[in-house]
Amino acid sequence: MVVVCAALVALKVYVKNFFLMPVLVFMLLGVSWTSLHLYSFYPNIVPYQLQKRSLSVIGVIDSFPVSTPRGVLFTLRIEQLTRFVKKGLHKQLHSSVNFAKQSIKGRLKLGWYVKADRSVAKNTPPILQPGQRWQLEIQVKQPNGFRNQGSFDYEQWLFRQKIIATGQVKRGTHNKKLADNAGSLLLQIRHHFDQRLRQLLHSYQFTKNHIALIRALALGERSMISVKQWQVLRQTGTAHLVAISGLHIGLAASFMYVLARFCWSRFYYLSSRLASHKLAAGAAIIAAFSYAALAGFSIPTQRALLMTLILMLALIYSIKIDPGKLVCIALLAVLGIDPLAILDSGFWLSFIAVAFIFFAAPLIHRKSKLIDWLGIQFLLLLCLAPLSIHYFQTVTLIGPIANMIVIPVISLLVVPLILLACVFLFISQTIAAYLLLVTSLLLHICWVILEYLFLWFPALTGFGSRSLSATLLAFIGIIVVLIPCIKEIKILAAFLFLPLLSPALLFTKNTLGQGEILMTVLDSGQGLAVVVKTASQILVYDVGARFSEHFDIGNAVIVPYLNMQGVSDIDWVIISHKDNDHRGGFESVAKVKTIKHLLSGSPQSLKQFPVKACVQGQRWRVDEVSFSVLHPHNKDFETGNNRSCVVLIKSRFGSILLTGDIHREAEQRIYERSNIKADVLVVPHHGSKTSSSWAFLRQVNPTLAIVSAGFQNRFGHPSKVIMKRYSALKIKVLNTAKSGSIELKIGKSGQDFRIRQYRLDNHRFWHRK
Repeated sequence: MVVVCAALVALKVYVKNFFLMPVLVFMLLGVSWTSLHLYSFYPNIVPYQLQKRSLSVIGVIDSFPVSTPRGVLFTLRIEQLTRFVKKGLHKQLHSSVNFAKQSIKGRLKLGWYVKADRSVAKNTPPILQPGQRWQLEIQVKQPNGFRNQGSFDYEQWLFRQKIIATGQVKRGTHNKKLADNAGSLLLQIRHHFDQRLRQLLHSYQFTKNHIALIRALALGERSMISVKQWQVLRQTGTAHLVAISGLHIGLAASFMYVLARFCWSRFYYLSSRLASHKLAAGAAIIAAFSYAALAGFSIPTQRALLMTLILMLALIYSIKIDPGKLVCIALLAVLGIDPLAILDSGFWLSFIAVAFIFFAAPLIHRKSKLIDWLGIQFLLLLCLAPLSIHYFQTVTLIGPIANMIVIPVISLLVVPLILLACVFLFISQTIAAYLLLVTSLLLHICWVILEYLFLWFPALTGFGSRSLSATLLAFIGIIVVLIPCIKEIKILAAFLFLPLLSPALLFTKNTLGQGEILMTVLDSGQGLAVVVKTASQILVYDVGARFSEHFDIGNAVIVPYLNMQGVSDIDWVIISHKDNDHRGGFESVAKVKTIKHLLSGSPQSLKQFPVKACVQGQRWRVDEVSFSVLHPHNKDFETGNNRSCVVLIKSRFGSILLTGDIHREAEQRIYERSNIKADVLVVPHHGSKTSSSWAFLRQVNPTLAIVSAGFQNRFGHPSKVIMKRYSALKIKVLNTAKSGSIELKIGKSGQDFRIRQYRLDNHRFWHRK
């Protein structure tokens, strides 16, 4: 930093009229402020030495706990962290030799899971509430997420939430509640509101879907929104309506501004001493602040609150601000408070949407309010489409119609009614109930419309990955199309959209020739999911685990990856066997992708689908690549891991062996039947001791072996004994737990495989190593 400052001074001295000096100074200030912000406000992760060990923590629950079939999920703000010793001795970390003069601060994301036998009371987690202080015995590990192209960056999200570790509560007598109202005053107020609201909603038997939407609009708590609801909201482009942000904060401020100004201006004595617009602006600031507080000051509400504050202060001090300058001032204010806001897609979506409204609204020919409103919605679709494709690989064409219908209902009726109901919760629950009943009716009408649009007008998906340059070119094209200029230039500007919309321009770098194979072993945690591409076909081998109704590897990893690759149809899906960590995500994949052929070693687990049994001897050839099923034989193993479908993929350039979860017995059957060789081996059973026998490895003799295993998984996969075996045979081993998804291209270069490791190639400072 000192060197950079010295260089700037030298430039100023020796280069006269250096016009880039202000830009460089601001860049230096931005980097300095971001570094200071990181150092001051973002804690370090839990030291490696303490991971997967029993720890004792004292902390306060600082979020609304989320109940799931498996238990309760919650975040805990650390007050004290100690090593746990069963004899009752505790060693404080910040006073130990290894952590001298350090105190571990931050938040933990924990799960308190139920035991199989729920009939025993001690096997069920206690009722947890925000603000409670607990002493818990826990086991934690570094923040970890799936690292694949297209997967949600969970580690970045945890980093932004200042969560330094994730883990679970261990059962024992050490766990006890120390206090009830130990959290912040804001958390207690929000919890009190939530309790009253939920009691009222349940007492009047509101549906679960309506409770979820009302809580989201009142408190910003979206944990109860179902997968089906999210699907409808996203596909119709209305998901922003259930995230308290600029629209909602702006509405609360606008209503209060209009109401306060109207009432204050009725009294001449008062308005003559304080202008009604100034009083109204102050009231609007209070309303916006109160709604943001009720939503917990989430990152989107902070941005909206800042913009509202700047606008209202300008009104109070009679400062005329150009809309463009207002957006820029708000942008600088947001980045000044939170420089890392640029990591959030919502930051770009919200500011670009507001900027385009200010920029393009005057260009709309004002014929009627309805047409103007529809025009603004289509302009928003146009300006946000590049970002939607860039971030989500999808565009919803029905979005303008859906928003034109639903936004007025939500903004003018639903949100005001919910906010009024929140006020009356503590005055008259009867009035609050009637307000919420009307709200429920309005939500029902909106939902019927959205479901109809969702069923009949699906969103456009499968655009594939888009580079930042393609997105920027599309934005330039939009601006040129909107500004007044000659038609010829506008026609030429339309060509700037091609890199964003044309798959041919995008995927030329990944085009495969005859006999070439591109295999990606996806990072699916403790499971398996492999995508194999040839020149014209796609094969998916195993689809990872299903963790809950809301979450599985199919919708979290495989579908996003296929979307990034621009894949809409899958030629072959092979489910090796029936274990959850290999077939759990299948339903999610089958819902959104057309599957032409389906094979499984355990076809009885997929009876509801047109599945064929995977049997030794099945073969097919495409693009000069052959696919051969080596196992199981009809008479082999009735059930279990040894029923795994083993597939050999071979071309003139190289070969791959996919093994599922086979054990030594199945390995022996395979190498006794055929003299198999493979250049690449997907390690059997995640590297378990039950597999990878000496004889099997010597027979296959791979150059490279790939392990698909979860980070610090409870099974200890891959086994150290097995890894030593691979090392002794001089077989290179890669592990998805360390590498993220592993992409391997077998092409004309033969044994010199091109290997890409997503975690290593796309590493950022918030990602674990």
